[in-house]
Formats: sequence, structure tokens, C-alpha cells
Amino acid sequence: MIGRRMIAHTLNRIIIAIPALILVWTISKLIFPNYFILATDESGLVILWLYKYLIFLPAVFLDLIVLGHKYMSAIEIIQIILPTLMSMILIDIMIITLLKGDIGMKIMGLKIISIKDKPLSSRQIIIRTVIKYFSLSFTPFLLVYIFFNKERISLHDKISATKVVKIQK
Repeated sequence: MIGRRMIAHTLNRIIIAIPALILVWTISKLIFPNYFILATDESGLVILWLYKYLIFLPAVFLDLIVLGHKYMSAIEIIQIILPTLMSMILIDIMIITLLKGDIGMKIMGLKIISIKDKPLSSRQIIIRTVIKYFSLSFTPFLLVYIFFNKERISLHDKISATKVVKIQK
């Protein structure tokens, strides 16, 4: 089940890359209109950092630890990651609300359910998605929590009272 979730997450990142890139561009232009994409000076290269974070979120944590002192301050790295995080969170919330799981989960035959005896709520989806992306970005080592609990659920599932299950055919 953990392997299926990892494959589902990877598939999801690949599938939503184009809509996320468009949303990243829009959000970054709204938040930092003179700094990001299409800038006239070297700050236009920051788009490469956005793409890197879009593809591999734990790179944020690594950059904060390794690069934060040499090339960029932690504040600059966080400013770069905010549009990326916001775009991925918004897209995932919309998709999970509609499909009860992300696209990768649907392909892998998985879905998200509430561990309460109620349907999955919008609040649970929002909490789960925000915690998932912030933990992937800033504390990726928390992902090992899934290996140390008998339910085999991730920390973001535990906090949001959800779990990922196989779709019964």
C-alpha cells in the first residue's frame, strides 16, 4: 500500500505539472510582480527554482539547510516556494474534492476516506492538503511516521482524520 501511494504521488506530480506551472506563474506575478518570471534582470532565473520545487518539494528543506547560508537567505527561499505551494495546494484541493483522491490515486486504485463515520468533508481535505505540502516542503523527515504506526497512515492523514484505502471493485 505504501508503494502504491508513492507511485500515485509521483504520477500526480507529473499529471498536474502544466496546470500548476500556469498557476505558479499567475500567483507569482500577483505576489511579487517585479521579481519573478519575465523579470529583466537575473531574478528571472528564479523560475528554475520554482520548477525544481514543483517537481521535488523536499528540495525546499535541503535548500534551507544547505544553500540558505551561501546563496540565498531563508526568507528568499520561502518567497520562492510560496507561489509553488499555493498552486499545488489549490489544484489538489479542487481535484480531491471532485474525485475523493488525486489523479495519481485514481490511476493506482486508491481513494481518501474519512475515518469518522461521515463523508469526507471540505475541511478535512483542506487540512490534509495543507499539512501534506508543508510537511513535504519543510519537514520531509516526518514522512517516515507512516512506517512507525500500526495503521500505516501518514501524519497528514492522522491529523485530518482521513486515510487512503484501495477502491473495492
